[in-house]
Amino acid sequence: MGRDRMTDVAWGEVRNALRENLGENNFITWIAPLDLNAVDSGVARLSAPTNFVANWVNRNFAEHILRAMNSGGLRVQRLDISVEAKRPSADARVQRTLA
Repeated sequence: MGRDRMTDVAWGEVRNALRENLGENNFITWIAPLDLNAVDSGVARLSAPTNFVANWVNRNFAEHILRAMNSGGLRVQRLDISVEAKRPSADARVQRTLA
């Protein structure tokens, strides 16, 4: 299915449900940093900012996320959470060069 407007809307609803069910602190710490990249063949592909966040979410919140996704209309059997490879911003590269 990939990522489309319908998926974006559903992901927004999933995030709202998770905020309500898990509480504000858990949501801000563990769910808010996640990005939904795609939903393909029953697999939701999410990205996390660090390995620690990805592992913690897999261990502690995967079932909650799956349940919320399926309730929100995303037919998902499995999560695949990878670490987002962020490139340094242009400002950071310039600052390193000048240092």
